[in-house]
Amino acid sequence: MNAPTPSPLDDSAQPRRTGLTVAELPALLPGAAVVCVLLLAHVLFGLSGLDLQDLHAATIAERAAVAPAMRLGEAEARTLWLATALLYLVVNAGAATAACWIVGRRLRGACLRQLAVATAAVCAAGVIHLVLAAAFRWPVAGIFLSTRDALADSPLVGAGQLAGFEWIVGPINILSVLVPATVLAAGCAVLVPPAPDTPRRLSEFPRRMRLLRDVLNAASAILVVGVFHMLAWLRWPIALIDPSRQADLQALATAIVFYWGTAFTLMIAALYVPAAAMLSRQAEAALRQARPEDRPEDPTAWLRQQGLTIMPAQQLPQIVVMLAPLLAGPLGSALSGFAQPVLGS
Repeated sequence: MNAPTPSPLDDSAQPRRTGLTVAELPALLPGAAVVCVLLLAHVLFGLSGLDLQDLHAATIAERAAVAPAMRLGEAEARTLWLATALLYLVVNAGAATAACWIVGRRLRGACLRQLAVATAAVCAAGVIHLVLAAAFRWPVAGIFLSTRDALADSPLVGAGQLAGFEWIVGPINILSVLVPATVLAAGCAVLVPPAPDTPRRLSEFPRRMRLLRDVLNAASAILVVGVFHMLAWLRWPIALIDPSRQADLQALATAIVFYWGTAFTLMIAALYVPAAAMLSRQAEAALRQARPEDRPEDPTAWLRQQGLTIMPAQQLPQIVVMLAPLLAGPLGSALSGFAQPVLGS
């Protein structure tokens, strides 16, 4: 007795095991676009010639006079940074776990090995960039080094405390490479088409769109907490200087964070927008090719109900998620400004 033919609407899914062919690589172009946006952001920031040692110099100039209010302000800034560090570590652990689950659900065998090699190459390049940036004190490294150097020269921070802070920030810097690369790999896993010998089912497209939105949420979450942590880290040494001089340096820190928040939003959009459009077009083509008895009564309504349309009104929640890193900087500045009087009361 022959097994029944599965319906195109069947929601069962099998991970792809066969390796990608050259002809299938264009499906992963949104992932390459993310890397290109990140490279462009680093190049532009490097060409800015921005010298964040102003933060360090300001704290050195006034380190001799430590008023009680300055001690309180430093304690507040330290506590806010620790809160963002805790949030960063927990959110990144959750995002990495979710990303690995998505990859494992979509890929196996040779295809998984291909993606693992590509992800390892991206991670290695990112770590090498971190090392070179610190060695040559590129502007992007100043985000870390300016605060580290300012704290090292502050009488309020002992050598043992500074070493402890570096043990926290060091892994965070490494995670800032490894976790986004893992989430990007999950996005690429969603874009990988089924094996050529696998029959296309209409249920494949809603499932992949749901996974793509999971990737979007994970990417936005890690980048938002990254913006919060960057802002708290940059604003920490500002608490060590005279209050009359803090406003200008706070504005500088907020501008830097806004720049990277903008870059992060563009990175997310570079992945999600073309990927969602690709899945929508593929679903429309599958509907046209489906047998009449397997096609939904109202294909347009089915696409809309399954979230496979790319109209702005249908994608409003995803647009908000994409904009979250860009908005996180101004929001973080407002929250930190609110927290200071609360903690100081």
